[in-house]
Amino acid sequence: MMTSKMMESIFDTIFDTIFGPKMSIDPPKITSPFLKYIETPSLQELRTRFEAEDLNKKLPFVMVRDVVVHNKPDDCWLIIFGLVRDLTPLIEEYRNTPDENLLKPVLAFAGKDVSHWFDEKTGDIKHFVHPITGVLIPYTPHGPIPHVGLQAPSSDWLPPPRLPWWMNPAYVVAKITARERHIRILNMLTRLEVQLCVCAEDTINQIQDRYLAFNAHAHSYLWTYDRRTLDMDKNLDANRVYDDKQTFEDLEMPGNYYVPCLMLYFKDDLTEE
Repeated sequence: MMTSKMMESIFDTIFDTIFGPKMSIDPPKITSPFLKYIETPSLQELRTRFEAEDLNKKLPFVMVRDVVVHNKPDDCWLIIFGLVRDLTPLIEEYRNTPDENLLKPVLAFAGKDVSHWFDEKTGDIKHFVHPITGVLIPYTPHGPIPHVGLQAPSSDWLPPPRLPWWMNPAYVVAKITARERHIRILNMLTRLEVQLCVCAEDTINQIQDRYLAFNAHAHSYLWTYDRRTLDMDKNLDANRVYDDKQTFEDLEMPGNYYVPCLMLYFKDDLTEE
């Protein structure tokens, strides 16, 4: 009695005699443009990677008042979870194109904080379930924005870029300071006093750059506090110029009851930078 294996062997011999030996056929390579959206990391992985890159990138600190002035199409900054993004290149990319209307919400909020558009846990734009279709769609209360797909099923649908602008570290230009500080700067030569609001993370060198708007020769002065020469590469706290605002408020006193005063002494070295 012939077994199934014997019959299979005889069949293979007859097949090879008539049609030749079997050839292995490799599956066709998928060249679909949508493949890149499947193989790329998730948004959460991208966000983790970008946060690690941000830790290695020395970003300057700015105050909200510094961002507010960047509110024009040719100079557009937005704040998202403490990071400042310069979207001027994105606006240039979309201007004078059929998708130019997508810029309206961005320009309307130029110079402002738009963190409420995004989910802090994932870093992605917020989504909600459409009450009629039941589809999970992006939450854009002020209108569609660049890199956000259609809000309803359509034959025109295309997947958004895997790296939307709010996840792209190339747009990040600064960080929002954790605390603003008020200081007085007294020029002991001219007896002119200026009060500045600076970032708590600013070094004395950076404060000096802010002071250049009031004195073009600020680099020609010795910066001191409480009869001590300040280390220009350290911030105020590291130079023991402490902020007592919270202490005064805890004592039910005005927070600006005392504002630290930095004293500048001319070094007889007239420079202008």
